[in-house]
Amino acid sequence: MTHILSKSVLNVVETGTGAVMTPIVESRPGKAFLNMMPGEVLLASLDALNKIIDAAEAAEKQTMVATTGAVKTAVTNRYAESAGETTEHALATAGHCVGTAWNVFKIRKAINPATAATSRGVLKKAATKSIMK
Repeated sequence: MTHILSKSVLNVVETGTGAVMTPIVESRPGKAFLNMMPGEVLLASLDALNKIIDAAEAAEKQTMVATTGAVKTAVTNRYAESAGETTEHALATAGHCVGTAWNVFKIRKAINPATAATSRGVLKKAATKSIMK
């Protein structure tokens, strides 16, 4: 339930930050950032990074489902059906915690993308370069 709620919050944040991005991209530091490299390269790089993150998220979900099933079967065979169900519920809870943490990470990245780039931030470097010109 918690990871579903955090996913809903993530969707709202992504919608909100999308509406905010237009003025930022049209600002002086935003233009300087986009002029650092060809636009197609930047967009392709960001798209590729997004696909890698989405693939990691899908792999995590598949791994949790497969692991939960295997462990539940092993515990059920060894102890009893009720122990297997308890194990399944415990691992499902762990999976929800991981999903929630992942969504919180993505929310943080959506709200403040400069923290996801480097320690100094690509946006700060671009702003500094544009001011020096």
